[in-house]
Amino acid sequence: MGEEVENEETNVPDFYADRLNLNINPFGVTLVWGLTKARIVEQKDGVVPEADNVAIVRTSLLHAKVVALLLLKNIKKWEEGVGINVQIPEDILTRLDIKDINF
Repeated sequence: MGEEVENEETNVPDFYADRLNLNINPFGVTLVWGLTKARIVEQKDGVVPEADNVAIVRTSLLHAKVVALLLLKNIKKWEEGVGINVQIPEDILTRLDIKDINF
């Protein structure tokens, strides 16, 4: 499972995740952050590698939408500041069914 690390300054758990599962309903959003298991497994089309959950965050729909917009805004600002454009491969956008997004 993902290793929990205490932030020395605030004693708040600090996690790394490379997976995200979203659950959305009329009352809010649940983000289940996960870490892909390190063991090597044979992957077949449509089969998702196993992961351990490392953190669960629950929030309102409004807050989730504002956070998403702030992430996009700040990533774009960082890219402009350092002159790097983080490209999302077209096949990933296709698999996630994301179209017409201006990153």
